[in-house]
Amino acid sequence: MTRVVSKEAMINFRKCKYSVDPRYIGCTVAVEISNDEQRIHIYYNGEEIRTHSITTNSLNYDPQDQFNILKSDLLKGRTDEDISAYIREHMTDYDNL
Repeated sequence: MTRVVSKEAMINFRKCKYSVDPRYIGCTVAVEISNDEQRIHIYYNGEEIRTHSITTNSLNYDPQDQFNILKSDLLKGRTDEDISAYIREHMTDYDNL
């Protein structure tokens, strides 16, 4: 199956969102389910770019994607330390959505 990466650097899968690096925004990616149906594998041009555990959480971020998404948008121009501090202080709030 394929999905288009949203402007938020996320793909939709089973009503949940999973992150990829923001450089793939607007790209079509392939999504495969692992044999044990516990993980999804996301590919771009045949190369695996991300793996996520399948959850029922609304938002599923890989830590590196989360950092890159914030750096490219909301916290553009901020230092890596500022971004890391923001993640520690605020991003767990999204787990409650």
